[in-house]
Amino acid sequence: MTKSLKWFLSITFIFLLGGLYTGERIFFIGFGVCISILFYSLITALWVMLDFTYTQSISPNKVTKGSKAMLQMEIHNDKLFIFPYIKIYYQIPESKITGFLKESSCSILPLQQHIIKEEIHCDIRGRFPLGITKVEISDLFGFFNFTLNLAAKSYYRPLYLDVWPRILHLDSLPIPQIDHEGSLNANMMDTQEFSNISDIREYRFGDPLKKIHWKLSSKAQELLVKNYETDTQPEVVLFIETSHSKSKDIISYQIEDQIIECTTAIIYYLLSNWISIELVIYSNTRQGLRARSLQDFDRIYDFLAQLSFSSSFSMTDILRMEYHTLSSGTGVFLIVKNLSPQLFNTLFLIKDSNISILLFYIRNPHSLKKEDQQIMQELEEKGINSIVVDINKRLDKILEVL
Repeated sequence: MTKSLKWFLSITFIFLLGGLYTGERIFFIGFGVCISILFYSLITALWVMLDFTYTQSISPNKVTKGSKAMLQMEIHNDKLFIFPYIKIYYQIPESKITGFLKESSCSILPLQQHIIKEEIHCDIRGRFPLGITKVEISDLFGFFNFTLNLAAKSYYRPLYLDVWPRILHLDSLPIPQIDHEGSLNANMMDTQEFSNISDIREYRFGDPLKKIHWKLSSKAQELLVKNYETDTQPEVVLFIETSHSKSKDIISYQIEDQIIECTTAIIYYLLSNWISIELVIYSNTRQGLRARSLQDFDRIYDFLAQLSFSSSFSMTDILRMEYHTLSSGTGVFLIVKNLSPQLFNTLFLIKDSNISILLFYIRNPHSLKKEDQQIMQELEEKGINSIVVDINKRLDKILEVL
């Protein structure tokens, strides 16, 4: 019961007592007017709550990280009385992370509508529910307050905004030396030739320019393309840490987002340079996605855009389970968010098996740990290449500096 309703009920009761005690008509008129006001306030507030009408839309509903989207909500008053006070609670992407809803209050004249526009900056990858979830309704005099929880209704359908990871185009990547089963020993960054030529064929639409055999093409007066031999095993195996974070705060979301962005950039770079790759992820089960060319990138990109971090396995657990599958000469890329002495020992064991390692460590620069810095230093001393990626920086800019 609101404070104004208490005072109004007191006045109504006084009018009633005055009428009963004196018999004067004026007191009964006052009592009748008060009852009428109470009845009008209650009926209109209930009517608004039971017949609440709104529409909402998000445009576009699928964007890449760094883009913007527009959420629009319209509250319609198709009745002949005023909506004196309505407070709207609605979700934006930050609501999924922080748990807080955004608010907007309004009053709507008869046969009018109120429009709420919210520009959304899409800074984190993920799938976010949007739109109105709860409404508070008050009458003209502030006697009655009702709350309508739309999210609990069977007909409630939230909007969804899908934010996909952006694709960073790397100019270079410190790819380790890879031994193709002992038959080929080449530094891929120096030669840019990643396997032996198997045959020559005519150019087809979509073939990259780097595969064109320019000398033969000039002699034959037509574009000829080099086909390369391919191994049965991928040249690079990429492991990413998708363990569940105990505290789902904004930092954990930013770390997960940076892991996906780095993974996307690395895979795009490798496939652009015709380096085959296997992406290995542990969630509830083991998932391995293989790719040999850019034609396979969209499939992996779709998978990464919807990947959830819900695994119970640490990177140390994953490497111990996968160690027997790694052959000598394979290149291993790791993207981790946690460092530990156990991981260091496992990496050193893998390196001793003639397996090249490149480690990407995703961290929060405002929460540095002395133990992590010591592990990174020891990794470098043992010849294990490692790159630190802060959550507030881009991988392409970091590699430019390196």
